[in-house]
Amino acid sequence: MPAGTAVPPPAALQPPRDAVDAFRRRMLADTLQRHGGSPAAAARALGLDRANVGRLARRLGVLPAPARTH
Repeated sequence: MPAGTAVPPPAALQPPRDAVDAFRRRMLADTLQRHGGSPAAAARALGLDRANVGRLARRLGVLPAPARTH
């Protein structure tokens, strides 16, 4: 291992899915903020489908679930 490369202690490591979700959460939150909270604009900036960005953001708690109307 190269000198100066720090490895976190085992207790600090997250399960892979948690680490990926944390990265996605930060990326989506930052992109949404830069685009005024617009999922469509964030999706365009990320090169992703708007519906998938919306679902992912809701799953990760970045956007609230849509209100249900009857």
